[in-house]
Amino acid sequence: MGRPRLLVAVTPLGYVHARRALHARFDLVSAFSVQQGVSSLRDGDIDAILCSIHFDESRMFDFLREARKIAPQAPIVCCRILHTPLSKQAIEGLVTTAKSLGCRGYVDFNDLQRAHGFNEADRRFCHAVLDLLAPRVEKKKGSTG
Repeated sequence: MGRPRLLVAVTPLGYVHARRALHARFDLVSAFSVQQGVSSLRDGDIDAILCSIHFDESRMFDFLREARKIAPQAPIVCCRILHTPLSKQAIEGLVTTAKSLGCRGYVDFNDLQRAHGFNEADRRFCHAVLDLLAPRVEKKKGSTG
């Protein structure tokens, strides 16, 4: 079987960064609105979900609730890819709420990029997403059908 299919629910600009970091390890399916994300989940064959706090004008929580109904088995990782003026405490609140809706964890590409530059941030972001999505994506990768 092929690489895991990752639904990437982000802004169009966020997708540019996510694609650069993740395309070598996942088959990516983009969604720029709650409706697109729901449609992709209903079409099936999504192994995992990456959802940005900026998704569809900050409708991440609306999407997470729908994703849990449609694809309860799909692991979800919450992320921030683009800069946001939110305080650290506000982001912590978003992460806590996302985890209460079933997210496995949070990865902050923006912080990684500021600390390590783009290339290293890409590598660290990809590894963090893989770690949070394991073992679901590893099973897919290693299965024979």
